Amino acid sequence: MREYFGAGGNGAAMRVLPHALASRDDPRAVVRAAALNSIATHGHPRAIVGACIYAYALWCAFRKTDTWRYGELIDCLSDSVSDWGSVPEHLPEEWLSVRCQGDARPSDTWEGAVRETTDLLEVSRRGLTKDLLATDSRILHELGCFERKTMGAGTRTAVAAVFFASRYAAQPETGVRGAAVAVGSDTDTIASMTAGLLAEMLGSSWLPSGWRDVQDHHYLVELEEQLAAPESNRPDSTFNNETPAERWTESKSRVAVAALWKNGIGLDLGALGHAVGVGSLPVAAVSQGVEAQGWEIRTAVGQTLHVTKVRKRAGRPCEGGGSGVSGWGGIPTEVR
Repeated sequence: MREYFGAGGNGAAMRVLPHALASRDDPRAVVRAAALNSIATHGHPRAIVGACIYAYALWCAFRKTDTWRYGELIDCLSDSVSDWGSVPEHLPEEWLSVRCQGDARPSDTWEGAVRETTDLLEVSRRGLTKDLLATDSRILHELGCFERKTMGAGTRTAVAAVFFASRYAAQPETGVRGAAVAVGSDTDTIASMTAGLLAEMLGSSWLPSGWRDVQDHHYLVELEEQLAAPESNRPDSTFNNETPAERWTESKSRVAVAALWKNGIGLDLGALGHAVGVGSLPVAAVSQGVEAQGWEIRTAVGQTLHVTKVRKRAGRPCEGGGSGVSGWGGIPTEVR
């Protein structure tokens, strides 16, 4: 429990863009969706507030249709603290009651995380308006993005992405590249969140052709178009299904791995739907005592997954019981 409520990292903020698109007609729904998604894995206000302000920034970016002024996104967020900084409605009562137990330090409270975020926005604003010669690295340093204890915080990462998007709205490729090469910070997360903001602010025409050469590009584009469509026009699909998904269990993993031995057989992946194996993957053994097998599978909607399973080599005792495949031990399956 302590570990969960101490989790204030940026993993929640970096995944909320689809929720912002799907709920974009109502800013309160955007913030609420971001918070609900966050508390599945992160319990500290820094993570949740970071996700909320990033989701709200995406909402602002999506709604605006005219040209962005230099630093305008920061101004928008600074003027809308009550919208993204209030505790969202309809959070689970059980979560709220547990969260409120005990005496939390001021920095561990929701209000403390919001104050921290508004202070970070002011740092970014000063960097854009009062110190025009300040480098990106200097502003990231002032935001705490190079400090080991704070660099991965949800609040700091979200504001760093807002800073880059605000500074480089007229040069979006430069902004993303700048975030990606800020060595010593959480480069991949800040860069991807910056790119998400700039794409919602400016569209996708500025994206270099090489950036589109990524796995499942067509699937990602189709998913974005479906999420951006009016709710009444969205097709029935996994993300539009309100039926709670069944809990994925270890026994289901064993059945899925066993089916992969019969390459091409249909797989039921729960919330991910139906999938088929499309090929095997070479996997290097991690030690002399184990061997590994990998597969590439594709879901019905076009998403590619790589699954890796390791087992004890023949003649060596297995630990942890069978996995549904002869000779396989209790070493977990990895899905990417």
